[in-house]
Amino acid sequence: MWGSFLFVQTGLQKLFFWKFKIKSQRIVWIRSESESLVKLGDIIILHPRGMNLAATCSVAARDRAIASRSNSCVNSIDLELDCNESAKRNQWNISREFRCLVLGSDSRSMLVEVHEPITRLNLESPAGIIPVECQVSDGKVTSVRFTNQPAFVYELDAKVEVAGLGTFRVDVAWGGMTYFIIGAKELGFEIVPDEARDICAVMEQIKTAAAQQIPVTHPIHPEFPGISVGVLAGSVENIAGVKTSKNTVVVSPGRLDRSPCGTGTSARMAVMHARGELEVGERFVHTSIIDSTFDCRIESTTTVGGKDAIVPSIAGQAWITEFSTMVLDPSDPYPSGYR
Repeated sequence: MWGSFLFVQTGLQKLFFWKFKIKSQRIVWIRSESESLVKLGDIIILHPRGMNLAATCSVAARDRAIASRSNSCVNSIDLELDCNESAKRNQWNISREFRCLVLGSDSRSMLVEVHEPITRLNLESPAGIIPVECQVSDGKVTSVRFTNQPAFVYELDAKVEVAGLGTFRVDVAWGGMTYFIIGAKELGFEIVPDEARDICAVMEQIKTAAAQQIPVTHPIHPEFPGISVGVLAGSVENIAGVKTSKNTVVVSPGRLDRSPCGTGTSARMAVMHARGELEVGERFVHTSIIDSTFDCRIESTTTVGGKDAIVPSIAGQAWITEFSTMVLDPSDPYPSGYR
């Protein structure tokens, strides 16, 4: 059976579509619909749609694959699929759609050509395609806005009983992960670094209880887990005519996101919209525990599996701290790490 690949050759800023054919559970044949661009030795990463990167496989070109043309590009290569255990359990169902990203050995090929004043590109994430818009001035990116996949509410004011702490009301929403959201005032916290350790301890207890007591299932992707992360939300204030609020996201086993958190912000915006607190197109500034900020708005509304949803966009800025290359050796017995 044939299926489609999305092939990104970033060095040439071009998109090409590829085809794959499952010959067995281990062998894949790939060919290009356009000019030859894959060189032997390129790293090819495959992953099925809707699965997380734990199911990613490394594909290494066999020595027999047109070895006589090792210095040239080729149209077709026999490749051996070296699956990790998660992928093997999935049996590589041939009806599943796959996507492919080819990474060349030259790290500069991964850079995107800059266009002023705006550079646009798409990122492929486990949740889906994410459109990105970069504001550029004098060759430097000064702000990046991404439009997230739709966010929606599972529950408002759900009760959670936490041993030793009491009963709390939480909101539960999807923003790319499933979050419980609780007010900082309800727990008696200020969202400041000095309280970080206690915030983590209490939020982890609430998260464990909420995941057990409020089971939720994504209406389209049942493979996505239930509640796995929490937002401690500050009150919403009107600052210079803009709704603004502080928050911190607690990630297991007990760490705080230094940023306002993109998926957490998306989930909170969905809750605010469901409560009539944030309208389409209205600006919302979300602040982190270290006072970094995201500039946010709801672009539109939609539905996800029958649930009312919003399409959020979020803007911020980051700075490059490192260039690195990650590789996966096909002979590595632990491609997904270990526990």
